[in-house]
Amino acid sequence: MDVTNTSDLVTRILAGAIFARDFCAVRNLVNPKSKLRLALERQAPKLIEREIPRVLLDPDALTETDRAEYERGLASIREKYGDQIETSPFELPRSLVEDIAERAMATGSFASASDALEFLGTRNQRIGDLVASALRDLKSAGDTDDPDSANARRSATDAVWLAAKLKNPLEPLFQKRATDFHFSGREAREKFYQALVSGKDRETADLCIHYLLGDREISESVCRALSGNTGRKSFLNELARILSGGNEKYSEFIDRYQRSVEILRSSSGEKPDPAGVQEVQAALSGDESYKGDGAGLLRQLATSHPIAALVCRLIVVPRKGPHLIPIVFEGTSALQVLGLRSD
Repeated sequence: MDVTNTSDLVTRILAGAIFARDFCAVRNLVNPKSKLRLALERQAPKLIEREIPRVLLDPDALTETDRAEYERGLASIREKYGDQIETSPFELPRSLVEDIAERAMATGSFASASDALEFLGTRNQRIGDLVASALRDLKSAGDTDDPDSANARRSATDAVWLAAKLKNPLEPLFQKRATDFHFSGREAREKFYQALVSGKDRETADLCIHYLLGDREISESVCRALSGNTGRKSFLNELARILSGGNEKYSEFIDRYQRSVEILRSSSGEKPDPAGVQEVQAALSGDESYKGDGAGLLRQLATSHPIAALVCRLIVVPRKGPHLIPIVFEGTSALQVLGLRSD
């Protein structure tokens, strides 16, 4: 590779950025003070050789399928933007940045998507459009659970979550959020539990939505648009499903939770029995041999299934430490009260 061929290097860097859905390298190209930009502008081979490996993707390190995708992107950039890059290598075509943003959003690379849209000056507008679209869908869905309403609500949930992640790409940090909720958020935890056991469905669902979205402004707009309990629970269920990584993983969690409830009730009714909580906790984890403590399991579930932090509670077993068990009361469970279910 000719390290003095600036346009070729820029093209390859951009192809790698599109493939990896990574806007960081693009920022380095357009930043006149970055070491990469200075190296390329000054045609300094030694500096280029030092900086290029940090941003240039190595096609030989890719799988055959990934390399083919990268090569297609490289060919597309050369065809569409080759002349422009040749004459103005650091003036990036707007449509190319838009492509990076769209690909990043589609693959969950929210930080890169947010950065790309911010660079374009359209991030806030995109967030507003997504929320507005979601609110229209929620209004059209009403408070029924027929197929059309369910589809509209599902579309709204997707849009709301994307808006929240574009606005705060690094939030919510569910491990920290779950730990704070259970160990230092006594007031919030008691408020949620009292709403749950006293049948305040609207308040309970809204608290869950606030917790999961991690953005008060967006979640309040959503809660105002939800007209009744059916719509609320359906929206919450869809949001929990998205955050669990889709229907298959969500269904697995629902099954594990229900199994843990059955074990808890068969071993001790609804009052935790020290002898049975280990089996209950193992069922929740999905690993019959699980011997870890409840705090560790809470952090684990908070990452893979964020809703778990709201439908489980920690109890301290004498000489055995904290254990995580499902919330059950008066013949029901938090899962049932919240209307969480797999399809």
